[in-house]
Amino acid sequence: MTGYDVYTRETVPDYGGAFATLGSVLQDDAEDKYFVRGEDLEKWRYMKGAKSEERHHKDGSLYYYKEGAIPFPDILDRAGRTMLTSEGTRNRSSHLVLDPRSGEYRRITPKECERLNGFPDDWTDTGMTDRQRYFCMGNALVVQLITMMGRTMEDIDSNPPDVDGSS
Repeated sequence: MTGYDVYTRETVPDYGGAFATLGSVLQDDAEDKYFVRGEDLEKWRYMKGAKSEERHHKDGSLYYYKEGAIPFPDILDRAGRTMLTSEGTRNRSSHLVLDPRSGEYRRITPKECERLNGFPDDWTDTGMTDRQRYFCMGNALVVQLITMMGRTMEDIDSNPPDVDGSS
């Protein structure tokens, strides 16, 4: 959009550079508090697994709650999933990785969240709790994507397409 003019065009991804993966942002020295073990690990496994469960409405009528599985643990050689503001809690959408160094399951750290979003290490380490740091990163936009969109908008602003959309 430029002023009140809206432009759209079909695009095809054209990127030949390196891709960041979830595994590429992991720390070698994650603190023990991020590791998930025992009964807590089973809760994670259940949350991320496929479900088809009988449940009842308040009026007593029966329905089936269904949801598909999501990766358990998260896949390290792919991009990280979108983070939510609830990243720091135990829930279905939070990342859980198999730590390459220890071979144990753990949540991703606030520093790893910063890296996934393209922020410098410890950018949110300004006296905030871990929970607040996770919230900030779940509410953030990926720095590199915003930068690329801004550059594209500058290019369009400098060279707007013809009215008929031919350029």
